[in-house]
Amino acid sequence: MNTQKVDLINIGLMIFSCTLAYFLPFELFLFSYAVLGPLHYLTEIVWLHKREYFSKARYDFLILGVLAISIYFLGYHSHFETPRQHMMWSSSVVYLAFTFAFAFAMFKKMSYRFVFILSSLLLLLIIDRKVPEPNSFIRLFGLFLPTLIHVFVFTGMFILVGALKNKSVTGIASLIVFLVCGISFFVFIPNVQYQASEYVKNSYQGFYMINVELSRILGLTEIKTIPEVYSSPYSIAIARFVSFAYTYHYLNWFSKTSVIKWHKVPKLQLGIVLAIWIIALVTYSINYNIGLQALYALSFLHVFLEFPLNHQSFVQAGSLLLGKKVQV
Repeated sequence: MNTQKVDLINIGLMIFSCTLAYFLPFELFLFSYAVLGPLHYLTEIVWLHKREYFSKARYDFLILGVLAISIYFLGYHSHFETPRQHMMWSSSVVYLAFTFAFAFAMFKKMSYRFVFILSSLLLLLIIDRKVPEPNSFIRLFGLFLPTLIHVFVFTGMFILVGALKNKSVTGIASLIVFLVCGISFFVFIPNVQYQASEYVKNSYQGFYMINVELSRILGLTEIKTIPEVYSSPYSIAIARFVSFAYTYHYLNWFSKTSVIKWHKVPKLQLGIVLAIWIIALVTYSINYNIGLQALYALSFLHVFLEFPLNHQSFVQAGSLLLGKKVQV
């Protein structure tokens, strides 16, 4: 299948995801996250392994893996004196994964890596010791980078790079449709009565801070109570955006089988992937929150392991826009 057909399929998938998100703002996200998400994590990790994680050294991925495991223990098996300490520690781990991944993707010489990583650690120390309320740091690295930035910003960047590399009109058109779909949720807010079920409220409790913080950043009506997450028109608009971003992020991955050939793996690996996916589905069906906990480390692992590719994509996009060749 040529790239033009893939672009047209993806435009259709964007419109499909956008339409469903309007009617099922929370339900679509919960379905996509539980059903499509684990299969995406597993197949992408296998593909990244084949591509050596887009890193300059062979075992860089092990460090990112350790950081992903540490996120799990921070989230479910740690005790802090204050919520601020917990949020700062979790945000710091994501920050370290992101900055380490930049060094892994860009520098082969250990001296360059050492200087960059040391600078990153010093900056983190300054933020922790000298900034009394590092809310922006926590929002960026603790909340948005592993969620909306991962599924919306980085996906948009991949679309842009593909369009520029192939000099594709349909690729640029797909990027425009992608952005229009995302913006539409905040321009067209239908005045409909939405009633979230108890299942939705219980299952979405691990994500509601996205609605609260994004509403604050965008200057929308402040969400002061948890019930407002499921009743405020602006919070529902945010839920639609989140549902669209996640659903299309997953569908985009599965639609590009013929382009990046992520499915071409040994049968044994594919069998293991499918077995783990089925176990994940069963776990989510029994109890959504238990599923979240069981897949927590895996979800962060795929985000962290993708960071080197994300960094390279930004550099590649810049070089293509400027008409310069940059070796990545």
